[in-house]
Amino acid sequence: MLIGPSKLSGRVSETALFALEYGGRTTTVEYRYRPGERRTKAYKQITIEARPFMGPAFERSKQQLPELWQDCLHRLGT
Repeated sequence: MLIGPSKLSGRVSETALFALEYGGRTTTVEYRYRPGERRTKAYKQITIEARPFMGPAFERSKQQLPELWQDCLHRLGT
């Protein structure tokens, strides 16, 4: 079972979603623009405070899951 988003647009590191839910360090990409120059990319390590969203949402709704899923699966041919 997968709960929550599994992939973002590729502009964030693999640890970003985990860091948002539980807190921790991750890498961000910062683009810099200067007139007359090429765009440059800078990678920056940041620490994110936990902002739990998916875990608490799952805990609140897990009692309702059997009812929500009861008619999701159907036999082939019926």
